[in-house]
Amino acid sequence: MLKYTPCIPTSEMPASEWSVEFCHALDLSIKKQTAVCSVHPDVLNFLPGGLSVTKGPATGMWENIKTITNDSNTPVTWQKKITKRVGYNKEKMTQMTHNWKIAASASFESGALSALIAKIQLSFSIEYGGSRVNTENESWNEATEEEELLSFELKPKESVYVWQYKLGLGQEPLLFCHDLKITNEPNRPTEVPLPPAQP
Repeated sequence: MLKYTPCIPTSEMPASEWSVEFCHALDLSIKKQTAVCSVHPDVLNFLPGGLSVTKGPATGMWENIKTITNDSNTPVTWQKKITKRVGYNKEKMTQMTHNWKIAASASFESGALSALIAKIQLSFSIEYGGSRVNTENESWNEATEEEELLSFELKPKESVYVWQYKLGLGQEPLLFCHDLKITNEPNRPTEVPLPPAQP
């Protein structure tokens, strides 16, 4: 498993165009016998912990998808359908595996395999670039837009915030959870809606 540690080459070892390097030497005190090799990002994406190196560590956060405010001086009943995105971001997942060659007889398509690898990455501890969450209870089909009917009463000058939890690697959101959370505060909720992954 790869730890999420950026590669910092020393002055004695040449930096490569790729992000992870390893040093092969019979005796590290003799620099002439040292060979520095690098690992291609497409190979890293396939290895446990590799996505945290190529894409960035796992992120999990609530995203505000709707804010509703009653600007009037009287209570109002608000009832409306909101649209949320649920599932996995197939386009981003496919970018991770664009150079992989998968036989037609394989039981996984490229997108499904990359989704599985991303789910495993998210279950790793922070030390390995994951967020230690269990994604098995969610149904991760290709991302689609779903509508959900919400109805509640708003007091005068009151605002409510509708949040959806999403998981990603680096800056790229990959998985969009089904559950929504509604709060009276503009600050993001702090709890994680997914159970912790087993060590």
